Amino acid sequence: MATKLSIKEVQSYIINIPNRPPFMVDKDLAIIYGTQVKRINEAVKRNPKDFQ
Repeated sequence: MATKLSIKEVQSYIINIPNRPPFMVDKDLAIIYGTQVKRINEAVKRNPKDFQ
């Protein structure tokens, strides 16, 4: 079971680059959701609009 993260902890994973929308890398999403990076990438391939 994944541990609960605070809002500040989740916000620390968000990357902000000027003139680009904020984003998160797959490794960090896997940590937040308590799953494998492979599963995150499979979900992105199945549902790309959900990750835009």
